[in-house]
Amino acid sequence: METTGGVVLIHNLVDKFIKDGVFLGFDQKINRLILGSNVWEELDDAIHVNDLLREVQKVIPGYFDEHYASLSEYAHPNWLGAFGAYGSTYEGEARISFSQGGSAADSQRGTILGRLSGSIGLCLGYYDLLRQMTEDFVRAVEAFYAGRAEPERAI
Repeated sequence: METTGGVVLIHNLVDKFIKDGVFLGFDQKINRLILGSNVWEELDDAIHVNDLLREVQKVIPGYFDEHYASLSEYAHPNWLGAFGAYGSTYEGEARISFSQGGSAADSQRGTILGRLSGSIGLCLGYYDLLRQMTEDFVRAVEAFYAGRAEPERAI
């Protein structure tokens, strides 16, 4: 889902570049997305995953963040990520037992797979849109460089 956010961000940046030409921050955002790091100081800061999720929110308000939050619950060691996914609770008793499938394994798998497959479909769709934009993007880049003066060359 985070990769989907990155692909949507790239699409939005390329689309704006094609429509409006070069704009301040284009190269910096692309570099931060592809080369950014929150570990190595010599690199620009990485784009935070929440910013990527907000890009998808612009396209599908209310949908993506709900699914991301749900999957995050599974991925972290809280109730859904541990007890809900792998545990069987017993009504009226202060007892839980753990097993590979847990008590609701089928519904958990369905939820996870449904949300992930929706995200993959969205990612592939935006990836295809980017592929279709390639020629227009190349023309926009060529137009930008055609309008610039030749840099001085050292002899």
